[in-house]
Amino acid sequence: MKYKLKFHLFCRILLGLLFFFWLNTNAAISHSAEKTLTLEQVKAAFIYNFSLFVEWPPHAFEDEHTPFIIGILGDDPFGESLDNALKGKLLKERGYQIKRSKWIIDIADSHILFISPSAVNDIKSILNKISGKAVLTIGDHPGLASKGVMVNFYTENEKVRFEININAVREAGLKVSSKLLRLGKIIGDNNYDKND
Repeated sequence: MKYKLKFHLFCRILLGLLFFFWLNTNAAISHSAEKTLTLEQVKAAFIYNFSLFVEWPPHAFEDEHTPFIIGILGDDPFGESLDNALKGKLLKERGYQIKRSKWIIDIADSHILFISPSAVNDIKSILNKISGKAVLTIGDHPGLASKGVMVNFYTENEKVRFEININAVREAGLKVSSKLLRLGKIIGDNNYDKND
């Protein structure tokens, strides 16, 4: 009887250890897979998610079939990452369309405008050309949020983060979900409640 009890206890401990080992192995695999994503792939995924958690006014679209346009101004840092992130996806039955140009005039009709680091020297002129339009501007260069860009990427502890210029978002007539605001660092309004 004692022998059976000890054997039963041994089996339970062995199964517990195997389960613990399995959990750790899967966690390591998951962490390893996360590490293999490039910064561009992570930022491309963020841009896609911004389209889901920001609300554009009805006048931003000609009709219900107008595609959702993401413009990339300047050198494209994403390669195929952004195309892959959007492949086969719809936004409220709208297809996604990516436009790339070195000139703001070509992509001023974008709903999201990514301003590449190669284009930031002309940031004031770029923002003036889309002033009054419902365009979510996204940058990837230090200090852009304080200059009027709505969302700006930065890296902290090897992780991609973003800051949000809430005043610039309001001026464009866009509404950002509180879920997204809780993830970002708010710039431009110290009294802003992220739960609004």
